[in-house]
Amino acid sequence: MTGNRLKEVPENLINRIFKKPRRRTHLVSSLKEVNELADRLAKHFPQPVKAKIGLTELLTNALEHGNLGITSKEKSQLLQAGKYYQHLEKCIKATPRQKLALQLEVFKNQTETRISIKDQGQGFDYKNHQEQQNLQPAISGQGIKIARELCFDQINYTEGGTKVTVCSFKTDKI
Repeated sequence: MTGNRLKEVPENLINRIFKKPRRRTHLVSSLKEVNELADRLAKHFPQPVKAKIGLTELLTNALEHGNLGITSKEKSQLLQAGKYYQHLEKCIKATPRQKLALQLEVFKNQTETRISIKDQGQGFDYKNHQEQQNLQPAISGQGIKIARELCFDQINYTEGGTKVTVCSFKTDKI
C-alpha cells in the first residue's frame, strides 16, 4: 500500500469537532432579564427544563450576591421583612450599568453542554459554603444546592468564587 495519503480535513469540520467556547457579555438589570437569559441558555442543554431552573438560580446569585454585593444574611433579613424586592430594585438603579455585566461562555458539542457565568463581585469560599449548607440548611442559599443536586452533571466554582461552570452530558438514555 504505497502512496497512502492523509486526506485533508476541511476547516469547518475541524471547527465543529474542536469548537471553542463562545464568549458574551450580558447586562442583567432585573430578575425578569435573569429569567429571560436563563430561558435562552437552557435551550442548549439536553434537559432544558432542569437547566433553566439551575441557570436561573446561578444567574440570580451572580446578579444579587456578585455584582450587587447583597449578602445572604442581608437577603434573608429583607425577605423576612417583606422588603427584599424593593431593596433589589434600589440597588440595581444605584449601580452603574457596566457593573451589572455578566460574562458568559457557552460550549456545546455532541457529548456535552457547558456554560460559565462570571460576575464582578468579590467571590466567596465555595467549599465552606457547601459544608455549611450540609450542616445547617437555611432558607436562603439553596440555589447552589438545587443546581448541584438536581440540574447539572457537574458544577465548579473558580476564580475565587466569581465564576461558576455548569456541565451536562448528553446520554443516549430515553
